[in-house]
Amino acid sequence: MNGKFSEKEFKDIFSKVRRICADLIIKNSRGEILLTLRKHNPVGFWHLPGGMIYYNESVENAVHRLAKEELNAEVKIIKHSGFIDWFDYIGGDKPISIVFEVKLVSPENKIKLDFQASEWKFFSEIPENILKEQKQFLDKLNWN
Repeated sequence: MNGKFSEKEFKDIFSKVRRICADLIIKNSRGEILLTLRKHNPVGFWHLPGGMIYYNESVENAVHRLAKEELNAEVKIIKHSGFIDWFDYIGGDKPISIVFEVKLVSPENKIKLDFQASEWKFFSEIPENILKEQKQFLDKLNWN
């Protein structure tokens, strides 16, 4: 199984169970965090790169796959930073994200976004239009 569902399957499955994801905190040499601007629901919010962990995939492999798919980037896992409970997520389902701090191995100028995001940027402060759950998580880490 490749982990991809039709929209109907996705809604049916994740209306009954929680979805497990991996999110990536990517810092540059100035301590700024990379965020991407969403093109899908909820549109127009900055967020940490990340996504669903597939059934037959280790968490570590998911981190590397997501970095490659979403950013065309190679990363090294630095540490597990905690988790985000998206219980009131405005996207409709109720994911749980395992968050990892990672280091870019590939150069920043090689970053190329997939279809889910329109822009990427390193931030020194948390932007106002970031997903609430990620803002709360970054605040707990005392970032910026």
